[in-house]
Amino acid sequence: MFNAGFERAPAGQTFDWRIRRAEGAQAERDAAVAHSGGWSLRVRFEGRDNVAYQHVAQRAVVRPGPWRFEAQVRAEQITTDQGIGFRIVDAEEPGRLDVKTARLSGTRDWTSIEKRFTVPERTRLVEVQVVREPSLKFDNKISGTAWVDDVRLTLGDQRQRP
Repeated sequence: MFNAGFERAPAGQTFDWRIRRAEGAQAERDAAVAHSGGWSLRVRFEGRDNVAYQHVAQRAVVRPGPWRFEAQVRAEQITTDQGIGFRIVDAEEPGRLDVKTARLSGTRDWTSIEKRFTVPERTRLVEVQVVREPSLKFDNKISGTAWVDDVRLTLGDQRQRP
């Protein structure tokens, strides 16, 4: 992944992070909190909405075979049952590949989120998204802050781990 640690301001290009505005959430680089380096991405949920969030994304060229996704995430008072995580999807045909990671909520120090998956034969371009799915619970308005750092997408042999 290009600019994996948000050390540079995103240029908004296809192969760099794109940060779009979202109602009920604010995303920006943060120089005060980082897992490594001097920067991270901070996503702050305002607590007014049941946000369907997928407003930070980057595309990457891949080839068929086993892959490993990993990112460092920190959470502070993330409410609701639907926390923050990642989605890796085929950018041209989402039906071919649509992988979701675990979600973090509550308060947690830096936590590694990892997902191993297989890219199918015809997939050449994926989009990695920072996501939060809407909650179906009555108390569904999300608040709190999450930080993302050290986002990696690497070739990997899935037989190494179950």
